[in-house]
Amino acid sequence: MTDHGMDSSLRWMHRQVHSSGGSSSIAKRPSCPCPKSAAGHRHPGFRAFPIRHGSRRRAGSSPLRARLSGTVSILAAARRSIGSERRKWEIIWKHVFCGNPEAPDCETDAADPAQILTSPAVFEDLVLVGIDLGGNAYGSPYRGAFVAVDSSTGQQVWRFETDPLLDLSGKVLGGQNRGCGGVWPSPAVDADKRIVVFGTADCDEQPVPPYHSSVLALDVHSGKLRWVFRPVPSDPHKCDFDVGAAPNVIKLGAFSYIGVGDKNGTYYLLFAADGHLVWSTRVVFGGGDGGFFGGAAFDGRRLFSATAFGDGNPQTQTGLCDPGFHDPRNPHLVDTYIQDPSIHALDVLTGAVLWEASNNQSFGATTLANAVVFSGFTGLSQNNLPAVKAYNARTNAFGSQLLAVFPTQVNGVPGWQTRRLFRSAGRCSSPPATSSMAAAAEYMHCSFRSNRALPRRQRLFPIVGRI
Repeated sequence: MTDHGMDSSLRWMHRQVHSSGGSSSIAKRPSCPCPKSAAGHRHPGFRAFPIRHGSRRRAGSSPLRARLSGTVSILAAARRSIGSERRKWEIIWKHVFCGNPEAPDCETDAADPAQILTSPAVFEDLVLVGIDLGGNAYGSPYRGAFVAVDSSTGQQVWRFETDPLLDLSGKVLGGQNRGCGGVWPSPAVDADKRIVVFGTADCDEQPVPPYHSSVLALDVHSGKLRWVFRPVPSDPHKCDFDVGAAPNVIKLGAFSYIGVGDKNGTYYLLFAADGHLVWSTRVVFGGGDGGFFGGAAFDGRRLFSATAFGDGNPQTQTGLCDPGFHDPRNPHLVDTYIQDPSIHALDVLTGAVLWEASNNQSFGATTLANAVVFSGFTGLSQNNLPAVKAYNARTNAFGSQLLAVFPTQVNGVPGWQTRRLFRSAGRCSSPPATSSMAAAAEYMHCSFRSNRALPRRQRLFPIVGRI
């Protein structure tokens, strides 16, 4: 029991072990939400601890999944058969998306880096999903896009070119195959405005017009552009300022807004009708592995979201994109390797910072239940391990906002259901293939927490304790 009266004891844990000899027709999803970082494979498990008050039950997840399969991106739909003793899933359809869709052999192109890193949005009879290139090098003969497919058949309904080839009048002639146009954050749908909204990656570390490092709103049925918001018109220091967080659709009375976080550490509130800026608040500098990655939580008055590590490589103390940057109005806005504060509460009407806390760097989305904010801390060192952290959402809280800390490995979004919090966990099985900070941190956490002397089937999830 914590000093704040929150019981953070473990109720139950499910451990699933994958047979090393088994195979699947659909590959595992990547464990890290950052597409430019590679983490090892993880074995999934689920843990729960109670929250103080009861809450409404959340709806179950959609049977539609976005999958990453080797060299091409596959979107598949499945259904569960109820008649047999053991419920089974069967594939209804699958659709392969290529980074070079004009190529006749694109589905068998072993070099195609196209990936689906987003969760699909399902609206009426459409499945909406972004295509990314996974941080592929600029100049490669592929491109990203945003697509809609029929939820019953899997047939493509429309495709929006996020790196379009334009004629002199501005008419779209097709797409440019130069390694750009990636869409890796998940989309959101404003059902009232009939738009789907999503963020895009940069092009060669630059916010190249018309659509890179931007927020786009498309007509959900036709795929036509409604509006585009470009937060940063230029980036001479190449700071990798993707719009990387999933948007929030916010309803305040009769008005609709879109809220979204950027890797430049800024959260923006936009009018849903035309994309015009209402307010923006920059809470950290951001950078390569910094700023907003996961979506924010919203309670009707306040927005809550974590920010990620920071910029550059903290081990070698190199790689800061703009080390001379300093904002005299906010001392936190400095280009550093580890950036704090790292969880933030903002007033939805004004963008004012209501409270902040440090030591909560996260790539995952923030969630909220009964005035308690939950966030998955990614961890920073052997003495500062990953954890689910719970905060008091109220601004009049006495002293620290922190209510409880539950040590565990985290890389996803916590979900809640009737007095319980659910959080996925995992373990790495191989070192990262890249030297980026996010990948190194993922493997470091797993290395500290794994008992590698035991056979695979005998490895247990360690529980460090609780604060």
